[in-house]
Amino acid sequence: MSRPYRSRRARLSALRVDLRTQGCSWSDIATRFRREEGVTPLVAFRLAHGLTQRELAERWNLLFLAEDGSGAIADKHISYWETWPESGHEPSLRTLKRLARLFECDISELVEDGSFRHLDAARREDAAPGSAVSAAPVAEVHPHGTPHASVSSQGEGHDRPDGDGAAEGGEREDMRRRTLLASGAVVADRLLDQPTRALQALQTVAEDFGDGLGCAADGLSEIVAHYAQSVSKTPSPRLYDDLLSVRSYANGLLSRAARKPASRRRDFVVATGQLSSLLAVSATDLGDHAAALVWCTDTERRGHDSGYPDLLGWASLTRALIAYYQGHAQRSSSLAARGLALTPMGTVVHAKLAAQQMRARAMLGDAHGMTQARTRASVALRRLPDDAATTGAFAIPRAEDPPYTATSLLLVNRYEDAVHATQRVIETVYRPQTRRTSDQPTNYARSLLILALAEAGAGRPTEASSAGISGLRCGRPVWPTMVLAGKLDNELADKYPDAEPANEFRAQYLELAASQTQPSLTTPDTPAGGRT
Repeated sequence: MSRPYRSRRARLSALRVDLRTQGCSWSDIATRFRREEGVTPLVAFRLAHGLTQRELAERWNLLFLAEDGSGAIADKHISYWETWPESGHEPSLRTLKRLARLFECDISELVEDGSFRHLDAARREDAAPGSAVSAAPVAEVHPHGTPHASVSSQGEGHDRPDGDGAAEGGEREDMRRRTLLASGAVVADRLLDQPTRALQALQTVAEDFGDGLGCAADGLSEIVAHYAQSVSKTPSPRLYDDLLSVRSYANGLLSRAARKPASRRRDFVVATGQLSSLLAVSATDLGDHAAALVWCTDTERRGHDSGYPDLLGWASLTRALIAYYQGHAQRSSSLAARGLALTPMGTVVHAKLAAQQMRARAMLGDAHGMTQARTRASVALRRLPDDAATTGAFAIPRAEDPPYTATSLLLVNRYEDAVHATQRVIETVYRPQTRRTSDQPTNYARSLLILALAEAGAGRPTEASSAGISGLRCGRPVWPTMVLAGKLDNELADKYPDAEPANEFRAQYLELAASQTQPSLTTPDTPAGGRT
């Protein structure tokens, strides 16, 4: 049944969500937009990423001003390039290379009718039956019609069992990491010019007494504890920037501590690693996976430098969560297993990793592996010290079941059990009757969406829509929340296409998706189960 949309942007946003959910690349989506909307390749790729001309110009400036200090551009420049030749401003090769980098595509895809390889006689001869000539690297056809280099010629691993080889391509990922590091340096400089109050306090106490390092170490620990709570409740670009400013200042403290005994320096290394871990969590919630992976790498480095294995575990958990919500269950399970091997039993992160492995195995349909991981998580929970944190980014709630149990039951189609398990979590962990929604962590919204998915599976669309709408109204949504919302929207549309509750949820979901200022939040990858 066709659905009404309030605007073209809302319609394209919904289509973009559906196509990304199906695993389509940016090139796939741009090709479809170009064909159906009658736009140029440059416009199609911009729409595929959900960007306005101004937003694209801002991304350009953030990246390329950091690299070589070249002049800034405005939205009018984007307009000129998109309307060439009418505008009289033809984009140069350098411009196209930069746009291809931003759009994560080939330069040739940005040029209308720019391929003439079919005219090459040698290529036609190589394709002839029985030809003994060894051809150049052959382009394979993607299921959605976009050519890409073959595995044998490129070594990118597109045919890995869990399907995430492309995301792990060495050269592409290396470029993205360098990009984030370069742009992050500029943002950090700007933030240090206008420090937050927390950073001002840290700077002041660091200079008050002698070398100031003792006070600074205590101050860093307090800031880590504060942001561990904030990241879990109110993730936002502003919070990320605040974290980045403190993390950048910590570099200077590390340099000053380098001349001190190892025992004193270790506190700074651990705190710096925890800040990087929180930045990884924040970037993940904002949907910026490249940045999140950079911070995971730094967290691991600080873990090795300090001999603090928990940091290695938190980095593995964040990587596993990203893979899971992208739909790569096997990779998520492997990353969780690696983290389990690095962390001791009885720590919070060990229990969280076991719980994550449980739902990854459930997504794979491995009931035995799911049961083993659930047992391990239960044992780890029982061995936690009494003062283990129960709220915040480095915490685990104390409940009857390990985290993610309800999701695991949902993934193996035990819908009624999933409903009851989620309701227990909501009542015992989040206590909605005694706590304001604004005080709830972002996991609360995902718990409501897991409940909605379970209700939909159990055949109750009205209850599913009600729980789903409540989840969408729990403050600013983060990337995993939008992934689950997209999953619920598909589930309701497929099973109850004519039900009014399904239409009500879809209207709320599309309105929220279209209103997001972070394009990545409106273009989730293949949706998976939740984090309940």
